[in-house]
Amino acid sequence: VSTMGFTYLLLQNITSQSLADLSTASRVVQYAVASRQAETAAHAEGVAASSTVATAVAAGNHDALAATLANYLSSHGLTGLTITGSSGEVLLRGSDPSRWGDSDSSDPLVRRALIGETSSSVVVADGLVAPTVSLVAAAPIRDSSGAIVGTVAADRAIDTAFVDGLRASTSLDIAVYGGNTRAATTLIGP
Repeated sequence: VSTMGFTYLLLQNITSQSLADLSTASRVVQYAVASRQAETAAHAEGVAASSTVATAVAAGNHDALAATLANYLSSHGLTGLTITGSSGEVLLRGSDPSRWGDSDSSDPLVRRALIGETSSSVVVADGLVAPTVSLVAAAPIRDSSGAIVGTVAADRAIDTAFVDGLRASTSLDIAVYGGNTRAATTLIGP
């Protein structure tokens, strides 16, 4: 009876500690993702606040935008940067400057930016091998009089480099899923 009682108490302690550790790990990952999302929103707002960008967007000048933002993605660790005009027409895609002229007016974040709201979201898209999970933030671009002339949307992927960096900092093994499919992980076993 004593052995059974102690075994039961030991298992209860192990279970309680495991659940507490899992809860702490979950909060650490949530904090890291929220921080990364806030950084992405700050980049979108920073580009939107540029008077050079606002002037080029108001004029619909793709070449000026491409020249102004040529190295922005690589220098700030972003995956994508999309600039649209006041009706949602794409003026620049930072990841592919030659692809522009289409419309992002159906994108909910672009729509919110066109009415003056900065917003962000987690977006899952199909990738070649696995889904791509990205943090996307959009902000309105205003001219000198305060009128909205376009939007900027910045995105940053939650990829293997992100989870590996988090593992190096916290020693946590992490897996990120896009739907039911694993998008990034630190786990290397089967």
